[in-house]
Amino acid sequence: MSALVVEDEALTAMELALHLERRGLGEARLASTGEDAVRMARAERPSVAIMDRGLGGAMGGAEAGRILSFELGVPVIMLSGCAGAELAPERLGFEPLAALTKPLDDAELDRALDRLEASGPRAAP
Repeated sequence: MSALVVEDEALTAMELALHLERRGLGEARLASTGEDAVRMARAERPSVAIMDRGLGGAMGGAEAGRILSFELGVPVIMLSGCAGAELAPERLGFEPLAALTKPLDDAELDRALDRLEASGPRAAP
């Protein structure tokens, strides 16, 4: 299983990558913009993307998440510093694997990853 971490806060991105590595997912690829996330996902087809909703740049996390989910079939775990409606599927425009708030609870992230692993391999779009 491979992971793409899309987070514009460097410390948070490194903490996520370290957690994923400790979990046995290997070295996570890191992107800090939606554009980079889409480019990397098209090239590498990760097993999962962990995406911050509040990315800076021309393409926000919700838009990048929609592309990864709909066009590439990559399951997306959305993150936000704000709880509530901004992580609702109708606001995001797609159904994420999970919607988690920061500061991130590692146990919540692990439960989402466990659901993904239990669902088995995904078909390529």
